[in-house]
Amino acid sequence: KATASSTRENIKAVASSTRAEIKTRVELGAENIRTLMGEKKTEARAQMEEKRAAIEVRVEAAKEKAAERWGEAVQKHVRIIVERLKAVIERLDTLASRTEDRIEKLQATGLAMTESVALMAEARADIRVAGDDVASVSVAIEAALSSETPKEKMTDVRAAIKKAETSIRTAKDSLSDVLKSIRVESQATAQATSTIQ
Repeated sequence: KATASSTRENIKAVASSTRAEIKTRVELGAENIRTLMGEKKTEARAQMEEKRAAIEVRVEAAKEKAAERWGEAVQKHVRIIVERLKAVIERLDTLASRTEDRIEKLQATGLAMTESVALMAEARADIRVAGDDVASVSVAIEAALSSETPKEKMTDVRAAIKKAETSIRTAKDSLSDVLKSIRVESQATAQATSTIQ
């Protein structure tokens, strides 16, 4: 009995010490796991911060690149509009020169052409105004692209383009009035000449 009871007590003591060791190991393991998890969390946060910073850099670069492309696209688009407006002004100027030549030829034949000459002076003034408005479009574009907020300044560019288009329409209408006047004055004089003969 004594050996059995001492064996039991030995077993209990061993079991108790084993339990204590296991409990200590589990607590140390849990503490190690907590420490390890804390380190992993810290590393993960650091990696996430690095990724966020890298993404921010890429996003900023993409924004700058997009802004450059937008600026280039706007410049190209507006440059085409300005070139077309300038071409219209040149055509109007050429047409005005031809019309003046025609008035001079008709005056050389003895026709008065006073109304046509007055209308031609108005048409030339309208063409100059339209040319100035087209030049102001270029100035508005440069101002918009050089500002820190070019998109907000594009309303000024649009307004300048509209003004130039309106001026061109006015110049065209003035030239049309001159041509009508030439027809009327030359026909009236031709009819007056034919009735006299």
